[in-house]
Formats: sequence, structure tokens, C-alpha cells
Amino acid sequence: MLIGDISSMNADRFPEKIALITGEGDISYRQLEETANRIANVLIGLDIKKGQRVAIIENTSASLIEATLGIVKTGAILVNINNLLGPRELTKVLNDCDPTILIFGKGYGDLVRGVIENLPGIRHYLSLGSSDWAPDLIQPVPRVNQKLLFIPIALFGRIFLPLLSIHINKPTMISGLALYLCTM
Repeated sequence: MLIGDISSMNADRFPEKIALITGEGDISYRQLEETANRIANVLIGLDIKKGQRVAIIENTSASLIEATLGIVKTGAILVNINNLLGPRELTKVLNDCDPTILIFGKGYGDLVRGVIENLPGIRHYLSLGSSDWAPDLIQPVPRVNQKLLFIPIALFGRIFLPLLSIHINKPTMISGLALYLCTM
């Protein structure tokens, strides 16, 4: 079973349960699935095929998770770019991995714009936030304010304990990775 299948299954089984709790608010499994599907459809509309690379540069956030799910649903290869790279390093990494599309977060528009001329293989640039030069991939969703990001990746057993979850205390830092096993 692929991660996109697990996401779809959770959206079917628990549509209103909380999938992500972020500093921007709660996101249900249904909302997560809808956003991931919307992203996948945009990518398919841009002629992304199974096995092609889609690069993403973004801080750890709900948008990163939504875009990641959307990318994997297309069968594309996710290339997660280190968000601490400078222009020269970013150019080298992107030319080496040869993505067809580059998706970038709010804080990376100027960095990406500054290296475009050195990235001949990238056909499309998509923003995860407001950008004055690239189309937005995700429209903002109203969310309830929270302080902790909790991402249940998979559910198992009758008790529905998360098998794998990521806890993020600050939007840009992963503070821990917890693996829960359900004993039956």
C-alpha cells in the first residue's frame, strides 16, 4: 500500500477526524485528501507522468505535507530540496536532480526567481504561498489556531493508534519522530 492510498483510505474512513494540527489550525483527513487531490490534478494537468521528478523547497509545514501527498499520488518522484541552500548550491542540486516542476514555499520565491535562468530543465514553477510571479498551488484554507503539528501517517489495528507520526513544535523544526506500535 502506498502513502497516497493510506491517505485516501483515512479520508474515506475518518473524514472529519484531525489529520494535521498546525500553528495555522486543524486539517481533517477529508481536507488533506481534497488538497492533495487538487495538487495532483494540477500536476497531471501540467503533464507530469509517473517517474518524472517534482522538486519541492519549503519549510516543514502543512503545505509541505499536502504537496508531498499530491506529488506521490501522481506517481512522480518527490525530490525534497534542503531549504537552507544558497543560490549556487540550489542551482547545482536542481540541475543534478533534473526536475520537471519546482514547487516552492512562501519564503523561497526570491531565491528561486534569482536562479531560474540557470535551470533550463524546469518547465513549471508553482508557489505554495503568495508569489508575485508564479501561480499558487494551494489556496488558503481557514484553520483553527494550534501550536503543535501532529501528522498521523498511518493507522493500524482496532484502537487506531498512529503507526508513524511527526511532531513539530515550530513550523520549521522537526522536534521528534514517534513510532507507535499497536499490540493486539
